[in-house]
Amino acid sequence: MLNLRTAVKLSVATLALTAGLSAASVTVNSVAGSWTSATAPPGDFPCIAGVGTANLSWGHNLNPACDLTPANQSGFDIAPTIPPPQVFVVPPDTPWFKIANFTHRNNPVNDPITSAVLRLTVNMTIGVTPVVSLFDYTFLLNETPNNPPACGPEGGTPTGLGGPGCRDVVTIMAPAAPAVFLVDGTTVTLALRFSEDGGATTTSQFLTTENVDNSAELFGKITADAVPEPATFVLGGGALLLLGAARRFRRA
Repeated sequence: MLNLRTAVKLSVATLALTAGLSAASVTVNSVAGSWTSATAPPGDFPCIAGVGTANLSWGHNLNPACDLTPANQSGFDIAPTIPPPQVFVVPPDTPWFKIANFTHRNNPVNDPITSAVLRLTVNMTIGVTPVVSLFDYTFLLNETPNNPPACGPEGGTPTGLGGPGCRDVVTIMAPAAPAVFLVDGTTVTLALRFSEDGGATTTSQFLTTENVDNSAELFGKITADAVPEPATFVLGGGALLLLGAARRFRRA
């Protein structure tokens, strides 16, 4: 017959095993991307084109009628790329994996946008169940002066690599309310970052040169916040009760 101390040890071991079993395989099959909105300061006329597509354009060259020729505008382009499907075990968190190529067409324009929202539609298989999740990310644009006497922390020079102007700054904002999905009882979401070295390092900011099409890669990371399942709560409660009983038994 098991003594009380052995029973406690077995309960704790079972609890740890049950928590470990909450992981599941997640296969990222494909990703689609589109720009769902863009924002400019009040009173500006950014001449936005391409909302709802993978190629967003804005800005005009002193043409109040809005010249929507993409070659004359600045823009954000997204080109998802997930070959072949990638399989992960979640939790723990996945490594960073490539999701898409990103381009900032940085042309000198009037009335630029200040932000745009990228929606990623991610087709996954969780275990054997197909799942489609939507994730929205806000990209902030700091459109720096094109003809300054000097450049700030963003770098560049008034006669920079691609032409006049300081480098602009594109920043991926962490969602205030990130979209989440469940992986066998665990709540997970998808973080997004830039990389210019194949994923060796990732960052939320991308500095882009004037008069150049600046490209970077977008890398994702499935991050998990462990949520104990009901069985885990029951086992955990039982283990705590047994521990309490063991302490009372020692005091008696």
